[in-house]
Amino acid sequence: MRKLLVLVGLCVLFFATPALATVNLGLPGDTAVNFDGNGVFSQTKPFTFDDDGPLPQEKGSQLFGVGTISDIALESNLAQPIFEPDDAGVRMTFVFWNAVVDHSERAISDNVKATKDEPEDVFINTQYNDGARMLIVTHTNNGTISGGPELFNLQTGEFPGAFTIGEPGQEVFLDMSLSKNTSNITWSPVNGFTNGAFNSENVEILGGTGASQFADIPGKAQAFMFKFSPTGWAFGGDVDVQLQTVPEPATLIFLGTGLVSLIGYRLRRKMA
Repeated sequence: MRKLLVLVGLCVLFFATPALATVNLGLPGDTAVNFDGNGVFSQTKPFTFDDDGPLPQEKGSQLFGVGTISDIALESNLAQPIFEPDDAGVRMTFVFWNAVVDHSERAISDNVKATKDEPEDVFINTQYNDGARMLIVTHTNNGTISGGPELFNLQTGEFPGAFTIGEPGQEVFLDMSLSKNTSNITWSPVNGFTNGAFNSENVEILGGTGASQFADIPGKAQAFMFKFSPTGWAFGGDVDVQLQTVPEPATLIFLGTGLVSLIGYRLRRKMA
């Protein structure tokens, strides 16, 4: 009986505790959403070439980038964002780093019609170590993205040209670790790097002031970057991070009320 009373007290305390002060995006509960941004990416070691085109990426080289979050939308309705950071008086930027090459290989198209004027394309497929990191940072000041990603601190993800995490008005909203990371790019002897994508199959939310608003459901939490400029991994690109929101607060309260009621029922039965 004493254990039941303690458990009841803990439940009441839990549901009476106010939530931590943070930016609440007001997104619908249990809904797939998309963080949509634009960024500039680079790599620690550029491509090297032979007579056939770019060689596979060197093991240990790293892809990194910085950019802004332009809007957040329902995943099923990306054309009509339901939230824009400026509407809530908060700006969002992201930093992305620690995408370290584990293995890379090259393939050359077997286009039998290739000619001197239309030579064969080259495809580079690369796998990265798990643990690529991405921070979404909220800003209430006027920090700007400038200077390019070469200003990164590749150990911490800091970007001094735009912000220093922890300064007044700048907080980590989401701290994420990306796994099962791959990239696929296409290079044409005529047009150079024509298209490509970096994909992460899984996202694990490690923390951040907004972490309680999202769930990193395997298979549903994904991040990907694409749209190259003609210079390979030194490009402006589109960034999308897909996450699932947690259930509506009302649902959580209902579950908590049900739990307390069940404990109370068991307590009455023991006292009868």
